[in-house]
Amino acid sequence: MLRRPRVCGQREGGTTLRRSRLPERRLPTLLDTDARRAIAARTQRLTAADGALWGTMDPPRMLAHLVDSFRMAYGELPVTPKDMPLARLAPVRWLILRVLPMPRNAPTVREIVERPARGLEEERVAFLALLERFPTHPFDTVPTAHPLFGPLSRDDWGTLAWKHIDHHLRQFGV
Repeated sequence: MLRRPRVCGQREGGTTLRRSRLPERRLPTLLDTDARRAIAARTQRLTAADGALWGTMDPPRMLAHLVDSFRMAYGELPVTPKDMPLARLAPVRWLILRVLPMPRNAPTVREIVERPARGLEEERVAFLALLERFPTHPFDTVPTAHPLFGPLSRDDWGTLAWKHIDHHLRQFGV
């Protein structure tokens, strides 16, 4: 008797195996109200006396960097694109945005690190105002290219911004 070859996912006799679905890991995003509130609360805990666990920034300088990162994302601060075509490939971009941790002391574009900080409270007020603007910014209709990844979707901007801010708040233990 000849046996019919099994198709992947089938048992003997032709019944189909049910594939187990792994729960999809939902990444935090600034498009989510609760995630923004949590970031805002952590930012309120930041003090000028907090020392960096890595890197050379102090708290006001870090907030100035995040303020300028928002301004870049909103298209208000022009930046020079990085020449790293590999990062613009969809699978690489996906890994960096969704899987790999943000590296410590990673190089960035000079435009978002060159402005001197005004002071902790001034930078905090500016940061919180820009944070609250995030969900209403028309990323899909007024696209801003990221200097490393190129054009990003609204969801990608939300995930990347949360990941970037979380990285720097952890840098200061908050």
